[in-house]
Amino acid sequence: MNQRLGAAAGVAFVVLSFASLALAPTPPGFDATAAEFVDWYQGSTAGIQASGFLFGLDMVLAAVWFAYARAHVDGDGGGSTFGPVATVGMAVMAVGWIMTGGISSAVAMRVDELDPGVVVLGAMLAGMAGMASQFGLALLAGGMAAQAQRAGSLPRWLVVVGWLAAATALVSTVGMATDSDVVDLLLFANWPPFVVWFVGVSVVLWRSGGTAPATAGAAASDPVPVAG
Repeated sequence: MNQRLGAAAGVAFVVLSFASLALAPTPPGFDATAAEFVDWYQGSTAGIQASGFLFGLDMVLAAVWFAYARAHVDGDGGGSTFGPVATVGMAVMAVGWIMTGGISSAVAMRVDELDPGVVVLGAMLAGMAGMASQFGLALLAGGMAAQAQRAGSLPRWLVVVGWLAAATALVSTVGMATDSDVVDLLLFANWPPFVVWFVGVSVVLWRSGGTAPATAGAAASDPVPVAG
Protein backbone atom coordinates (compact mmCIF):
# COMPACT_ATOMS: atom_id res chain seq x y z
CA MET A 1 0.00 0.00 0.00
CA ASN A 2 1.49 3.35 -1.06
CA GLN A 3 0.94 5.50 2.00
CA ARG A 4 2.23 8.61 0.27
CA LEU A 5 -1.18 9.04 -1.35
CA GLY A 6 -2.68 9.36 2.13
CA ALA A 7 0.09 11.78 3.14
CA ALA A 8 -0.59 14.03 0.15
CA ALA A 9 -4.33 13.96 0.87
CA GLY A 10 -3.66 14.95 4.49
CA VAL A 11 -1.55 17.98 3.59
CA ALA A 12 -4.07 19.04 0.94
CA PHE A 13 -6.83 18.75 3.56
CA VAL A 14 -5.03 21.14 5.91
CA VAL A 15 -4.34 23.66 3.13
CA LEU A 16 -7.96 23.65 1.92
CA SER A 17 -9.22 23.89 5.51
CA PHE A 18 -7.36 27.15 6.02
CA ALA A 19 -8.53 28.38 2.63
CA SER A 20 -12.17 27.64 3.45
CA LEU A 21 -11.93 29.41 6.81
CA ALA A 22 -10.38 32.47 5.16
CA LEU A 23 -13.15 32.86 2.60
CA ALA A 24 -15.78 34.09 5.07
CA PRO A 25 -15.62 35.95 8.41
CA THR A 26 -16.41 34.16 11.65
CA PRO A 27 -20.20 33.77 12.01
CA PRO A 28 -22.06 35.44 14.90
CA GLY A 29 -22.48 33.49 18.13
CA PHE A 30 -25.61 31.64 19.16
CA ASP A 31 -26.77 34.67 21.15
CA ALA A 32 -26.62 37.07 18.18
CA THR A 33 -29.71 38.91 16.97
CA ALA A 34 -31.59 38.07 13.78
CA ALA A 35 -30.29 41.28 12.19
CA GLU A 36 -26.68 40.25 12.90
CA PHE A 37 -27.19 36.87 11.26
CA VAL A 38 -28.88 38.43 8.22
CA ASP A 39 -26.05 40.97 7.86
CA TRP A 40 -23.45 38.20 8.09
CA TYR A 41 -25.07 36.12 5.37
CA GLN A 42 -25.70 39.12 3.11
CA GLY A 43 -22.16 40.42 3.48
CA SER A 44 -20.44 37.06 2.99
CA THR A 45 -22.64 35.26 0.45
CA ALA A 46 -19.95 34.35 -2.08
CA GLY A 47 -17.42 33.38 0.58
CA ILE A 48 -19.92 31.21 2.46
CA GLN A 49 -20.88 29.36 -0.71
CA ALA A 50 -17.25 28.83 -1.69
CA SER A 51 -16.48 27.59 1.83
CA GLY A 52 -19.35 25.13 1.60
CA PHE A 53 -17.89 23.66 -1.59
CA LEU A 54 -14.43 23.40 -0.07
CA PHE A 55 -15.86 21.73 3.05
CA GLY A 56 -17.20 18.91 0.87
CA LEU A 57 -13.92 18.55 -1.02
CA ASP A 58 -12.04 18.65 2.28
CA MET A 59 -13.98 15.67 3.58
CA VAL A 60 -13.10 13.61 0.51
CA LEU A 61 -9.41 14.32 1.16
CA ALA A 62 -9.83 13.59 4.87
CA ALA A 63 -11.46 10.24 4.09
CA VAL A 64 -8.52 9.25 1.86
CA TRP A 65 -6.05 10.33 4.55
CA PHE A 66 -7.95 8.44 7.22
CA ALA A 67 -7.99 5.18 5.26
CA TYR A 68 -4.20 5.14 5.07
CA ALA A 69 -3.62 6.64 8.52
CA ARG A 70 -5.81 4.10 10.30
CA ALA A 71 -4.17 1.22 8.42
CA HIS A 72 -0.78 2.48 9.58
CA VAL A 73 -1.83 3.13 13.16
CA ASP A 74 -3.67 -0.19 13.50
CA GLY A 75 -0.77 -2.25 12.17
CA ASP A 76 -1.19 -5.67 10.58
CA GLY A 77 -0.69 -8.01 13.50
CA GLY A 78 -4.17 -8.13 15.00
CA GLY A 79 -7.42 -6.38 15.78
CA SER A 80 -7.79 -2.70 16.47
CA THR A 81 -9.10 -1.84 19.93
CA PHE A 82 -9.61 1.89 19.43
CA GLY A 83 -9.77 2.09 15.63
CA PRO A 84 -13.59 1.89 15.56
CA VAL A 85 -13.74 4.95 17.84
CA ALA A 86 -11.64 6.88 15.33
CA THR A 87 -13.84 5.67 12.47
CA VAL A 88 -17.00 6.89 14.21
CA GLY A 89 -15.26 10.20 14.89
CA MET A 90 -14.24 10.55 11.25
CA ALA A 91 -17.83 9.90 10.14
CA VAL A 92 -19.30 12.39 12.63
CA MET A 93 -16.74 15.04 11.69
CA ALA A 94 -17.41 14.57 7.97
CA VAL A 95 -21.19 14.75 8.32
CA GLY A 96 -20.90 17.78 10.61
CA TRP A 97 -18.62 19.68 8.24
CA ILE A 98 -20.74 18.88 5.18
CA MET A 99 -23.96 19.88 6.96
CA THR A 100 -22.38 23.10 8.22
CA GLY A 101 -21.26 24.07 4.74
CA GLY A 102 -24.45 22.90 3.04
CA ILE A 103 -26.87 24.66 5.40
CA SER A 104 -24.86 27.87 5.44
CA SER A 105 -24.56 27.89 1.64
CA ALA A 106 -28.30 27.32 1.19
CA VAL A 107 -29.21 30.14 3.57
CA ALA A 108 -26.67 32.51 1.99
CA MET A 109 -28.06 31.79 -1.47
CA ARG A 110 -31.63 32.75 -0.50
CA VAL A 111 -31.05 35.13 2.40
CA ASP A 112 -32.81 38.06 0.68
CA GLU A 113 -35.97 35.97 0.27
CA LEU A 114 -36.06 34.34 3.70
CA ASP A 115 -37.79 35.51 6.84
CA PRO A 116 -35.22 36.56 9.50
CA GLY A 117 -36.53 33.79 11.75
CA VAL A 118 -35.70 31.20 9.09
CA VAL A 119 -32.22 32.69 8.72
CA VAL A 120 -31.67 32.35 12.46
CA LEU A 121 -32.93 28.75 12.36
CA GLY A 122 -30.49 27.94 9.56
CA ALA A 123 -27.65 29.53 11.51
CA MET A 124 -28.56 27.53 14.62
CA LEU A 125 -28.63 24.27 12.66
CA ALA A 126 -25.28 25.07 11.04
CA GLY A 127 -23.84 25.88 14.47
CA MET A 128 -25.10 22.61 15.92
CA ALA A 129 -23.56 20.73 13.00
CA GLY A 130 -20.31 22.54 13.75
CA MET A 131 -20.49 21.36 17.35
CA ALA A 132 -21.00 17.80 16.13
CA SER A 133 -17.96 18.07 13.86
CA GLN A 134 -15.80 19.18 16.80
CA PHE A 135 -17.02 16.23 18.85
CA GLY A 136 -16.21 13.97 15.91
CA LEU A 137 -12.73 15.47 15.75
CA ALA A 138 -12.25 14.68 19.44
CA LEU A 139 -13.21 11.04 18.83
CA LEU A 140 -11.02 10.84 15.72
CA ALA A 141 -7.88 12.23 17.34
CA GLY A 142 -8.48 10.41 20.63
CA GLY A 143 -9.16 7.06 18.97
CA MET A 144 -6.09 7.34 16.76
CA ALA A 145 -3.88 8.45 19.66
CA ALA A 146 -5.10 5.62 21.89
CA GLN A 147 -4.53 3.00 19.20
CA ALA A 148 -1.10 4.39 18.31
CA GLN A 149 -0.13 4.42 21.98
CA ARG A 150 -1.23 0.81 22.34
CA ALA A 151 0.43 -0.40 19.14
CA GLY A 152 3.52 1.82 19.22
CA SER A 153 2.84 2.78 15.61
CA LEU A 154 3.48 6.53 15.92
CA PRO A 155 6.24 8.53 17.62
CA ARG A 156 5.44 9.26 21.25
CA TRP A 157 5.40 13.05 20.79
CA LEU A 158 2.81 12.69 18.04
CA VAL A 159 0.62 10.58 20.31
CA VAL A 160 0.78 13.35 22.93
CA VAL A 161 -0.20 15.97 20.35
CA GLY A 162 -3.08 13.73 19.28
CA TRP A 163 -4.38 13.60 22.84
CA LEU A 164 -4.02 17.39 23.09
CA ALA A 165 -5.99 17.87 19.86
CA ALA A 166 -8.72 15.56 21.16
CA ALA A 167 -8.94 17.39 24.50
CA THR A 168 -9.10 20.89 23.02
CA ALA A 169 -11.68 19.78 20.44
CA LEU A 170 -13.86 18.36 23.21
CA VAL A 171 -13.59 21.50 25.34
CA SER A 172 -14.29 23.73 22.33
CA THR A 173 -17.51 21.78 21.80
CA VAL A 174 -18.57 22.77 25.31
CA GLY A 175 -17.65 26.37 24.53
CA MET A 176 -19.82 26.42 21.42
CA ALA A 177 -22.74 24.98 23.40
CA THR A 178 -22.48 27.40 26.32
CA ASP A 179 -21.51 30.62 24.51
CA SER A 180 -18.72 31.07 27.04
CA ASP A 181 -16.28 33.56 25.50
CA VAL A 182 -13.31 32.10 27.35
CA VAL A 183 -14.09 28.49 26.49
CA ASP A 184 -15.14 29.39 22.95
CA LEU A 185 -11.64 30.68 22.30
CA LEU A 186 -10.54 27.06 22.50
CA LEU A 187 -12.34 26.50 19.21
CA PHE A 188 -9.52 28.48 17.64
CA ALA A 189 -6.88 27.21 20.05
CA ASN A 190 -7.78 23.72 18.85
CA TRP A 191 -6.39 24.37 15.39
CA PRO A 192 -2.63 24.45 16.17
CA PRO A 193 -2.47 20.99 17.84
CA PHE A 194 -4.88 19.57 15.26
CA VAL A 195 -2.80 20.87 12.34
CA VAL A 196 0.48 19.68 13.91
CA TRP A 197 -1.04 16.26 14.59
CA PHE A 198 -2.64 15.92 11.16
CA VAL A 199 0.49 17.02 9.30
CA GLY A 200 2.69 14.94 11.62
CA VAL A 201 0.75 11.77 10.83
CA SER A 202 0.95 12.68 7.14
CA VAL A 203 4.74 13.01 7.39
CA VAL A 204 4.89 9.57 9.03
CA LEU A 205 2.86 8.15 6.15
CA TRP A 206 5.11 9.84 3.59
CA ARG A 207 8.30 8.53 5.18
CA SER A 208 6.79 5.07 5.38
CA GLY A 209 6.15 5.23 1.63
CA GLY A 210 4.97 1.91 0.30
CA THR A 211 6.09 -0.09 3.31
CA ALA A 212 3.71 -2.12 5.43
CA PRO A 213 2.31 -0.49 8.59
CA ALA A 214 3.80 -1.24 11.97
CA THR A 215 2.87 -4.46 13.73
CA ALA A 216 0.00 -3.97 16.13
CA GLY A 217 1.70 -6.08 18.73
CA ALA A 218 4.64 -3.75 19.15
CA ALA A 219 5.06 -2.40 22.65
CA ALA A 220 3.67 1.09 23.21
CA SER A 221 6.86 2.06 24.99
CA ASP A 222 8.97 1.11 21.97
CA PRO A 223 7.51 3.03 19.02
CA VAL A 224 8.52 2.25 15.47
CA PRO A 225 11.21 4.79 14.46
CA VAL A 226 9.29 6.05 11.44
CA ALA A 227 9.88 9.69 12.36
CA GLY A 228 13.59 9.38 11.80
